[in-house]
Amino acid sequence: MRNLKKIIIALILCLIFIANVSALSIDQITPDKEFIIYSADPEGVATALKTDTESLDKKLREQNIIYLAVNKKNTKQIKLTCNETEFSKAVGNLSDLSDASIKSLLPDITGKDNIKGKIVLKEAQKYVNINLLSEDSGYILTQYFTVRDKKLYTLSFYTDKNVSTDYIETAFTTTTKTNEGIPNINPVPKKFKIAVICGTIVFGLAFVAVLISIILDLIKTKKRD
Repeated sequence: MRNLKKIIIALILCLIFIANVSALSIDQITPDKEFIIYSADPEGVATALKTDTESLDKKLREQNIIYLAVNKKNTKQIKLTCNETEFSKAVGNLSDLSDASIKSLLPDITGKDNIKGKIVLKEAQKYVNINLLSEDSGYILTQYFTVRDKKLYTLSFYTDKNVSTDYIETAFTTTTKTNEGIPNINPVPKKFKIAVICGTIVFGLAFVAVLISIILDLIKTKKRD
């Protein structure tokens, strides 16, 4: 009975350990080295945007921005938002729709009327790509939209009109996904990553300790027999 309890504890710890390891499966996007990534250097991004980290953090939370990167001159920005909308809940996964259906739903996907977009297939996931020029800000806006697990993901690239947009293709094509296929792109803050790593180590050691205890008990039982 004692061993049975230990086995149950070991299984529970094993499940927790697996969950923690899964949490470390963070997506990556590989922009040029000139980019400062918010999750790695919030102060650097805030400085480039001429704001403070407190105001910027508030803005990210309010706008559901889960990834932000900018170069020092603020002539290039990469931003990823994640929202659950009535449209995304109804669609579920954009890849389940035909190309014709996607084109007819472009205003719902992009939130813009009379828009033309290109359908891009990457790792079996469909995206809608659009390009716009904002005359007011002087930025070229390139966006990739997709719906996965009932959530709308918008990957936006803001580029000064006097700067090359060559980095966009590289950044988009190097984006990887979690096992669920969500384009998450490294949104997890550094402190949280460290906490997850520490938690994983603790649970891993606890699991090993329980396993050793079970083995020792079995050896003792055999010796008695």
